[in-house]
Amino acid sequence: MRKIYTLLALAAATASTGFAMEQVPGAVDKKTVVLEFKFDGENSKVGGVFVAPTNSEEEYDNGDWVSHPLTENIDVIRVYRSCRQLLEYSKEVASYENVEPGAKIDFEDSEDLKFGYEYSYDIRPCKINKEGEDEYETTYGSDPSVFFGISPALPKLSSEQNTEDYTKVTITVTAPDTDKDGNPFPEGFYLSKINLEDYNESSELDPIENPEPGKSYSLDLTFPEGSSKSIYAKAISPYGESQTAYVQFVVGRDVPASPTNVQAVRNEDGSMTITWDAPEEGKNGGIYDPDITYYTVYRSENGYSKFGDPIADNLTATTYTDNCEDLTEPKKYYYLVYAANQFGIGGYDYTSDSYLVGPDYQLPYIEHFNSGGYYKEPDNIWTYKGGYPQVTDNDYYKSITGVNGDYNDYYNREGFLKMQLYRGEYEDGSSYESGKIDFSKAEYPVLTFHTVGVYDNSHRIKVQLQGASDSEKSEVADLLPSEGAVEGEHVWKKNIVALEDAVGGSASITFFAYGPADDDLVHDDIFIDEVMIDDYPTVKEMKYDMVDGKSVLSWTVPSNKSFGEPDAYEISFEGEEPVKIERPAATEGEEKEVALLSDNNDGEEVNVAAWTPSYEFDATPGKEYSVKVKPIYGDIPSKESENYEFVGNVPSGLTVIGIDKVSSVQYFDVNGFRVESPAKGQIVIKRIVGENGAVKMQKVIF
Repeated sequence: MRKIYTLLALAAATASTGFAMEQVPGAVDKKTVVLEFKFDGENSKVGGVFVAPTNSEEEYDNGDWVSHPLTENIDVIRVYRSCRQLLEYSKEVASYENVEPGAKIDFEDSEDLKFGYEYSYDIRPCKINKEGEDEYETTYGSDPSVFFGISPALPKLSSEQNTEDYTKVTITVTAPDTDKDGNPFPEGFYLSKINLEDYNESSELDPIENPEPGKSYSLDLTFPEGSSKSIYAKAISPYGESQTAYVQFVVGRDVPASPTNVQAVRNEDGSMTITWDAPEEGKNGGIYDPDITYYTVYRSENGYSKFGDPIADNLTATTYTDNCEDLTEPKKYYYLVYAANQFGIGGYDYTSDSYLVGPDYQLPYIEHFNSGGYYKEPDNIWTYKGGYPQVTDNDYYKSITGVNGDYNDYYNREGFLKMQLYRGEYEDGSSYESGKIDFSKAEYPVLTFHTVGVYDNSHRIKVQLQGASDSEKSEVADLLPSEGAVEGEHVWKKNIVALEDAVGGSASITFFAYGPADDDLVHDDIFIDEVMIDDYPTVKEMKYDMVDGKSVLSWTVPSNKSFGEPDAYEISFEGEEPVKIERPAATEGEEKEVALLSDNNDGEEVNVAAWTPSYEFDATPGKEYSVKVKPIYGDIPSKESENYEFVGNVPSGLTVIGIDKVSSVQYFDVNGFRVESPAKGQIVIKRIVGENGAVKMQKVIF
């Protein structure tokens, strides 16, 4: 039994009688133990060195361990050996009596040791009691171990196919000339053989007897063509064995390895050109013929699995253009390229990034950020390249502006874009980019989006158009969302940005949020919602007539998909302030249904007043007029029409600029009366009618 003393008892005994408590030697420090295999042929042995402990180790009533310097020699230190593979446990191989604390002990062990096994050693300092038994034994904490023998390095193994007889394979094995740690074999060491095995057949091949270290040996073997083989090799010596080396190969002709460097580039017409590098070897080490390789191209939603049927197969070239004509909406895809030949499918590779492919988004382009359920998502596909934009619906500014609706109704809450960014220059800002939008048929596209005007927020937001290439980039707006915001009030502010640069092609809309690095300025996130782009055509055909003695200006009414017809017009005579006319209020029997996609209507059919807009005014007879008309859709202004010119009190009918061939010419005096034969020098109004029906009026001196 272990003797336990309290600190109080120890102190009392020492003070009154000078009694020295029986000391228990501590453990041998594992850092002082060195075990080494010493090669000397059949007389090899294990050499060991350790340092005897210098401190005692005692446990007190409270469970603490304390250590004191040893004042007496250690009765005995015993060394035990174990080998689990040989079922040998704690065999005493050496003992040392009356050992001085801190003494350096050298020991050797050669008794019944067997080459090729690992042995561990326990070093146990002990005290011998009155009965002559070991007591207070402390076992060395972690068993130091040593491999008794020398493990050769792996033999080198390779295979070579016969290009004339595809069933023949030459196996070459090179005997190791170092141990597994790269040390040269000691003098007297030798290899007895190299064992070879056909792993697939679980059969041994003829071994290489007494191989010379570093020398190569070849075996000619025959296998069925098309079979997959694994040949294993192990170097054997009387002093230990190597690990197993192996070579795998396909007998005869092989399928191709993976193509590499798969790239995709978007073309201006929306198609994608995919390119790749051809494999240079067989997938399994067999004979590879690049001339019979063909490729199959797939789209993939995740980059590692196919999506549907291949978009191209039996390709011999290392390029393919995906026209994307089968896609009905934009979608993100990776491209996968498989290599194959008549012997089967080989390896594959894929693009490192996904690409937004398919047809461009059509106008109107609407983004509410309301898709998904509890976690909101954008309605369309967007990408970001900086900062950390995220779609959310649970935010302070959203709540206080009242857009959320029922806070507990997760699935009906409104989503929005939160652009969280770091302070810094514009180039380091946060960006969010839409997919490509088709502007080919647009006349006057306009972007509207809403931001929260947080008071005194110094962050800004830029809007850019990104065309088919990086060079086709233009900035269309640079806004300070907080401009006009009032402290303590947080409301959604509508921004209107004309996109005339986008007309005639396709482009993406990019929001860039950025802010100055000045610590004295206020910085906060930028919030975006209700993004919409639509075409807002202007007035093209205008007409001036006399109705009941009054001058009346009218035009062909334009319309768009979001608002239908304009709700107001601004009429600008040259040199005068614009005059605004608005749609009258709807009355019973004078209303019609139009589908509004703007703001919160989402295509709902609403009633508005039926209206044929015109402008009645008092014209000065004979005066030349130049006028422009600007339609306004809701609160979104279109651009002004081209100049329309006419002469007061002279009926003109329909006037269209651009006459190809003249059909007839008529003359009128300044009071509007027709003149058959104008006198020379007379001021007249010349009315030209083209074959296409176009009419041109101009004041001339005959």
